Amino acid sequence: MNKEVVEAWEFDNADELSIAVGQAVMLANSEGHKPDTVYTENKRRMTLVRETLSDGSTVMNLYFFDGERNA
Repeated sequence: MNKEVVEAWEFDNADELSIAVGQAVMLANSEGHKPDTVYTENKRRMTLVRETLSDGSTVMNLYFFDGERNA
């Protein structure tokens, strides 16, 4: 199977990830591909994890996994 990178994105937070996904779907759509025909490769699960830092503050992190259940 031949693969060609059409575009690439970098992101550091959920807002940038959301924008990147939106742009990728719009680009695929402009080439005639509906969103339900754009698949994720190797990552099937996403978890939102609350982490408590040593100073007691909390942050939220997104983790991406393959098809297995991970925590």
